[in-house]
Amino acid sequence: MNPMKKTIIGILTLVFLLTLFARIVSATPKLEIELDGQPGLSTSVPVTLDVYFDPLNSAAHFNLTKTYGSKVSMASYFEGMPAGYVFSFWVVNGFVRQDLTYDYQFVITENLALVAVYRPTVDEIVCFMDSNEKLITWQYSTTASPFTSAQVPTLEEFSKPGYVIAANPWGTGVDFNNITTDTFVMIHYEPVETPNTYTISVTNGTGSGSYAFDSIVSITADPAPEGFEFSYWEDEKGDLVSILPTYSFTAYRNASINAVYDTYTWEDMGYATLSDPLYLREGKTTFVGHFHIPEGSTLIEYGIHITNYRDIDVYHEASNLNPLTNEFVMSFDSLWGVYANIYVYYIDASYTESVSRLNEQSDTLLIPNHPMISEYGEGSSNNKWIEIYNPSLYDSIDLSNYQIQLFINGATSVGATLSLTGTLLPGDVYVIANASASPAILALADVTSSVTNFNGDDAIGIYDVNNTTIIDVVGVIGVDPGTSWECNEGATAEYTLIRDTGLFEPTSAWESMDWYVLAQDNISNLGYHENREPMGIGYDGSLSLMVGQTEQLVVIYDDPLDSIRGVTWTSDDESIATVSADGLVTAVSEGNVMIYATSTVNTDLYVGAGWTITAPTYYDVDATSSNTEHGTVSASPTSVLSEGSSIITITPAVGYYTDYITVNGVDTQLDGTNTFTINNITATQTVVVTFDPLNTISVSSNNETYGTVSSSVSNVMDGGSATLTFTPASGYRTDFLTINGTTTVQLDGASTYQLSSISTDQSVVVTFEESLVPTEQSIYTTGFESDEGFTNGSVYNNTTVKLDGAVGQQWGTYYGTASTTNPLYELMSMQMRWYASAPANLGYTFTNFTLLDATKVTFYAANTSSINVIVSYSIDDGVTYINPQTFTLTSTKTMYTYNISETGLDVRVKFQITYTTTPADKARLYIDDVTIYGMR
Repeated sequence: MNPMKKTIIGILTLVFLLTLFARIVSATPKLEIELDGQPGLSTSVPVTLDVYFDPLNSAAHFNLTKTYGSKVSMASYFEGMPAGYVFSFWVVNGFVRQDLTYDYQFVITENLALVAVYRPTVDEIVCFMDSNEKLITWQYSTTASPFTSAQVPTLEEFSKPGYVIAANPWGTGVDFNNITTDTFVMIHYEPVETPNTYTISVTNGTGSGSYAFDSIVSITADPAPEGFEFSYWEDEKGDLVSILPTYSFTAYRNASINAVYDTYTWEDMGYATLSDPLYLREGKTTFVGHFHIPEGSTLIEYGIHITNYRDIDVYHEASNLNPLTNEFVMSFDSLWGVYANIYVYYIDASYTESVSRLNEQSDTLLIPNHPMISEYGEGSSNNKWIEIYNPSLYDSIDLSNYQIQLFINGATSVGATLSLTGTLLPGDVYVIANASASPAILALADVTSSVTNFNGDDAIGIYDVNNTTIIDVVGVIGVDPGTSWECNEGATAEYTLIRDTGLFEPTSAWESMDWYVLAQDNISNLGYHENREPMGIGYDGSLSLMVGQTEQLVVIYDDPLDSIRGVTWTSDDESIATVSADGLVTAVSEGNVMIYATSTVNTDLYVGAGWTITAPTYYDVDATSSNTEHGTVSASPTSVLSEGSSIITITPAVGYYTDYITVNGVDTQLDGTNTFTINNITATQTVVVTFDPLNTISVSSNNETYGTVSSSVSNVMDGGSATLTFTPASGYRTDFLTINGTTTVQLDGASTYQLSSISTDQSVVVTFEESLVPTEQSIYTTGFESDEGFTNGSVYNNTTVKLDGAVGQQWGTYYGTASTTNPLYELMSMQMRWYASAPANLGYTFTNFTLLDATKVTFYAANTSSINVIVSYSIDDGVTYINPQTFTLTSTKTMYTYNISETGLDVRVKFQITYTTTPADKARLYIDDVTIYGMR
């Protein structure tokens, strides 16, 4: 399940919901220790109790020690109060709780602060609270003599982002000069402008819509499909947000929520989520926490812990849980820490012996993680470089968001730019060097660039292309210092500068005191950045080898960043065992030896272990063939050092393949594999290889004139396969094949066939047959000649269709006729004319018979004046004509092609006059030598 991230808020005021911001509190550190594991129920924690009972606000103070997570009533500590007093309310960690009785059993949390407020029976209490019920002050008031009225507190220090204090900050209906009953009032705020609205999209459920900022959204899952159960809700990132079919949360962003169904339902488990950072007020970062604990569990405490630059976890307890959504809100100084996470402590009804804890699987980043310049070198000649560093312990940096920019001699415009690429892992560095630097520098460089063509008086920085700002810099942009800028005991010219340890953020202004200085051309730190001392190292190893054996050691780092710095491996006696730079131990002779791993940056941090090197033991490997006529076998080496390996090489004879190998009585199927490695040899090895004859594949055609056959292989192992490929002659196709004269397989035109699971020789004969696949052929031609049944006509303005041609193949003509006047070919052409006296009568001719499976028409045409022709066809015996195509004609006879269908249709064809420019009177359309093609 993905880490559970996200949305959700909601707040109660005296009568209803106010706003999200009414619940924002300024958090202060609660517990400045790192909690390792979960606190047990036996842990004792401090609790303070103050009891106020008179107008002088004198308090009875108790410093108590109670068991964490236990339920305790405080009533016993203020029993015996003077008569004439009544209990009024509790203040729990600064928040007013009118709903708790004086003998309420509190769940003990870390640093729990309780205040019990009593009042004399003759007085009334006026309690002033912020909109989140955080106590401002309380007063005693009486209408008896002497009369007192409530002193309303000033509100200059109170504000909520997006809101202003209302004109009547305490509401109407309260007369502070005439308090006759206990009165609790909260500050009223009004929005500065209309709240934003957000779109909530629900899949597999109800509740989609547009919601005002800070309003409560309730969504309900649809009934599960048959065979399934509702499982959980997930957001657009795929993160779980609730396991309840009806889920309530506060709208403060656009969200897409999806109900997930499965064959099972989630058990009633606890989970917790924390929103992404919200920036609602200047200088503050706000989070919304949401959690659910199993039914019957006892909530102890909840809140947010902030990781302060990776070293200290500071826990902040919250107390403003919204019961409608199980959400709370907390705000922090934006740069107070680096990472945030939610925490929830509770006692599970099923596990009452200990305290259970919830938190998210991953931390949320509080501040942007940018690269920073960790090293700067302005050396001799062209030895110039900068090194950039990822200060995060967890998050990689996409370098494509950054450029390196060089500013020369005090310029404010960029002199050279390098756009970065790739990903910078946590704690890693990226080195940019001058292309003419020394080989030692170039060996450590990730890239070369002209941005390193700097001198000591040039500024160079990292530029964020998204925010268009310089985020880290050496030198001062726009200032020419002369020769260089001073830096501690050095300068930006002719020195190597290393960023001080313990710095985790870049600075957009040059900070000369953030660096320490090394001599010119000193590259001892180049390629890594030591931002704090290594924490600890170890290594895994067997501590025992035989002479000739090797073992690769693996370093164990307490801090993952130490792996970047690495270790140096040494042996205290290389005549007994050596160790390579990457930790490979080689046993040389018998004896005892110490192998050390020492931190490359702190020689006082090392780990060493004693190794015992013993005399070698060798074992024989005897490899043979089950039948040397079927193949040969060899082993290399034939004498193997204990725990060593031997490679078995197998050479099958012609017509045979490797079937299986037997090693010390254990068979391993090889199926044609001709090498086998025996590893970790600790005894003599007896090897026998068994071969098997290959199955031959022979193929032929029943008649080579009709087609040929080929096979992908000529022989195969048992269980193998062969692909047969057939090449029929023109006009033929495959019919069937026979295998070994007994098995017949119908092919019906197939071009390939696969023989599978072959276990015997295969003799295949393929039979071909004459192909019956239709081809495109000429199915009708006419030149409109008299020997085809056409008659010469002289009437061109006939207003009824004239039928002409051979019986069964007649053409119909309107405003036209077959004519011997200026024919395109031979004696006659079909001719239509256009008359200015009847411009709407567009002459046409058509086949008065249907052509079967027609594919296309070719024809010759010509015109006079501006006449063109439209060709179309009918599939309903001439009722309607479809797919018209216009052909632009000239007075020169030209052949045209009109396509009907690749597969053929039963059609009638029509040619009709058309024009775009009004033609001359009696303009002509000539059609001749028509050929219609079809599938036959």
